[in-house]
Formats: sequence, structure tokens, C-alpha cells
Amino acid sequence: MIKLQWLISAFLFLVSFTSLYAQIGVPAGESQEQLFRRRIVWRGGEYALRFSLEVERLQGGNYQIYLQEYTTSLYAEVSLPEGDFRFRVIPYDILGRPAEASLWFPFVVRISLSAGADEIEIIGMDDHVLAQGRSRNDETGRAAFFNTLGFSVGSSFSEPLVIVSMYGTFSPIQNVFIGLGYDIGFLSTYTDVESYYSFYPFAHLGVFMPFNAGGGFFAGIGGGYVIGHYVFPFGTSNKNSFMFDFSVGVNLINAITISYSIRTNFNLTNSKFAIGYVWRFR
Repeated sequence: MIKLQWLISAFLFLVSFTSLYAQIGVPAGESQEQLFRRRIVWRGGEYALRFSLEVERLQGGNYQIYLQEYTTSLYAEVSLPEGDFRFRVIPYDILGRPAEASLWFPFVVRISLSAGADEIEIIGMDDHVLAQGRSRNDETGRAAFFNTLGFSVGSSFSEPLVIVSMYGTFSPIQNVFIGLGYDIGFLSTYTDVESYYSFYPFAHLGVFMPFNAGGGFFAGIGGGYVIGHYVFPFGTSNKNSFMFDFSVGVNLINAITISYSIRTNFNLTNSKFAIGYVWRFR
């Protein structure tokens, strides 16, 4: 009977010691799999502010998310165990919006006898180039965001004769944009005016209808405040007034704009025809 109790006690002690050793030998949260360093590289996405790298591992016949990292470079270094993986890259534009993801690119991590301990294998996405900033709904939706910065040169054909404009638009939602601009006008066609200049800061709320091939029609309504200065043979004069305006135009190949505006304070009405260049970002 004593021997039986001794054997039972020894067995329980052995089980407890084995369990304790296992707990001590494998710290919580650490994997026993050997990890191998890999550098994943890609190209494209010139208009992206940052990139999201997603890596999935094949387990049980299905791919499961293994890691996700953000970077502003065209590569990322990761540590992975042996196995079958795939990755894709999602660029984000300067407004923080996700663009169209790349295709999934499969790769395999295996022990390489020829590679040194500190050598990093490079996995390239040579066959998959990131789209140039296209958003997920691009083919019908991306083009409807009218975000631009640019300038134009135009004329009212009377006063001011020459108008130089700086202009920018931002689309908070598809097909709708907010525009801010600043006109600087010079010269007058009136013979009794020796010199003339004006400043006209303005704001617009508009709509944009894109073309399939790039660019589109736009129209906006808004207003501003004109500050005009005249020099006559007999002296000088200032003419300052709030103005309401309506403009229509076309954007060609996402770069060239042609526009026409009508401006009025309900006592005086003039117009502006302008041609300019814009940088259209996504």
C-alpha cells in the first residue's frame, strides 16, 4: 500500500514538473517557429502618400491575415516563418483615401542553404504595378473628385483687359467641389483711364461631371470682393464692391482648363474668359 502511494506521488510530481518546465521553456506569446527576414518591394503609386502592406499566410487550405504594416517607402522588411504566403499593397493618396489595391502576389518562404544568416531575400512585385492613385471606385467614381491647383490667364475684353488668376478646388464628395481663387487685373480699354489694377478674391460652390477619358465639365456659383484702383489725368479713384458670379468651363486631359464667368453687383456686369493649367490630384 505504501509503495502504491509512493508511485502515485512520484507520478503526480513528474507530471507537475513537466508542465512547469513547459511553461518556463516557452514564454507566453512567443512562437517556436524560426523566422526569416524578407524585403518586399513594389513600384508605381507615384501619387501615394503612404502604403499599406498586407501579408496573408496559407493555413488549412485558406489564407489568413498574418501582418499589416504601413510605410512611406516602396519596400518593407518583414520576418516570416516557413510557409506559403501572399501579399498585396494598397496606396493612400494625400487626402488619406485608400486607392485601388494591387493584385495578390504569392510567394514561399523556405530555408535557403546558400543564403547567409544575415542575408535578406528580396521579393519583388515585378509583374504587378500599382495603379497611379486610382481609388477603389475609380472607373466611375474617382474621376468625379475635382481636386486641383492651378493658374490661368484671361481677359474681360474691357476692364481689366488682362487677368491673371490663381485657383484651387477641393471635392468633399463626388461631383461637388469648393473653389477658392484670386484674380489680379491690369489695364483698361477706356481712353480716359491712364492706368488700372484690381484684386478680386472669390469663392465658388460647384459641380463637376467627368469625361470617361479624363477631365470633364464644371460649373460654379459664388462671389467675391473686387478692389479696383484708377488713375485719371485729373486724379485717382477707387472702386470697391461685392460681386456675385457664375462660371462654367471644361477641364481637358486633367490639365487644361477653359472657363467663362459672368460677374455682377446688379449695377455693373462684366465677364471673364480664361485659359489655364491645373495640377489635378486624387
